[in-house]
Amino acid sequence: MKKNAVIVLSLCGLFLFFKYIAQLFPSLIGHELLKTAGYDGVMIAVMASSYYYSYSIMQVVAGLIIDRYCIKFPMFLAILSISVMIFVFTHTTNFYLMCLSRIIMGIGASFATVIYMKCAAYYTTPKTFSIISSFLATATMLGAACGGTPIALLFEQFGWQVGLNGLAMVGLLIASAILIFQNTKTTTENRLPHLSGLKNIKEVLAKRDNWLLLLYSGLTFSPVAILGGLWGTPFLMTKYTLTATNASFLLSIMFVGHAIGSPLWALLSVRMGNKKILMHITNGISLLTILIIIYGDISYFSAIILFFIFGFSVGCFMLSFQLCREMNSLYVIGLAVAFINSGEGLIGSCIEPFIGRMLDISKVGPVFTIANYQTALFILPCCFVFSSCTLLFINRKQIYDHMKCFARA
Repeated sequence: MKKNAVIVLSLCGLFLFFKYIAQLFPSLIGHELLKTAGYDGVMIAVMASSYYYSYSIMQVVAGLIIDRYCIKFPMFLAILSISVMIFVFTHTTNFYLMCLSRIIMGIGASFATVIYMKCAAYYTTPKTFSIISSFLATATMLGAACGGTPIALLFEQFGWQVGLNGLAMVGLLIASAILIFQNTKTTTENRLPHLSGLKNIKEVLAKRDNWLLLLYSGLTFSPVAILGGLWGTPFLMTKYTLTATNASFLLSIMFVGHAIGSPLWALLSVRMGNKKILMHITNGISLLTILIIIYGDISYFSAIILFFIFGFSVGCFMLSFQLCREMNSLYVIGLAVAFINSGEGLIGSCIEPFIGRMLDISKVGPVFTIANYQTALFILPCCFVFSSCTLLFINRKQIYDHMKCFARA
């Protein structure tokens, strides 16, 4: 791999790292907002999930922009917008302004995965794309892990407002590094001829399997995003009588498992050749572990092991992007990845308020109990059942035939 490719992918990895910290910080302050700001479960869920609404809607727009233009200035503006909106979020107590800042953060974050996958597809062959793209999960999950215990410790030590100001400053440093080190012509040199934006959209939407992969990726990853994003920390604090820091440590273990599992599943898929079998097996493991985590009477130490296994198994969902790469032309890969990646935001943004509503309905006292959480979180195991069902309809022969044509070309 060329030196320029290493620099580009490293900067993309930093973007993913920062994006995920920005995505998850509401989970660390939601408990405090419930007590001090007078918000209820639905308001907290709407505030947090407003990020996902814009994140999902802007995926297609981000894909079109990245497929047609260079990545330097969209990447710079995306990180800059996230950083500025973190400042705004920190210095307001207005619920609607908080929601607006989260919406704009989601718009900026929508470029992260698309940019990384576009660069990975540009600099790799179809065979090596699976391994290189799996490091996207490693970068995001390391960001998620840092967005757990380390950020929780920072908030406990200095207060969440000061901590978020520091996070925004880190974002500005990353944006500056992109202006200095990023090559303006990246992914535009020797670019393949591209269709018009409308034809690109039609090509991606016309493939039934793209829709199935959108459902699969959204259903498989949403439980991780929801546990790590909003409801995981208060649920674990209630179940184990933990501080926010100790609860976030369990979630960090989940993210570390995901970061380790993703490239290992990619390597195994290259050796085995059949990705769908691996995806079915890991969905079964994820279903079993999430059931025990939510409903089992287990010790804190057992929970550490289970969260690692859960994150490790869910890491296999990154193979959906490899299937996307095999089924779509290179000149629309940014749009195709954006479309499939929007599943996480679309499904997650529906599930989070649903959980908040279920908590409010089942609550009988001043605070949520473990029984309330177990009632509301039943939707998470269901996600893996529905996810496996979507895999059954993906046309394996179509993928194989596409790759044969690609090899002959």
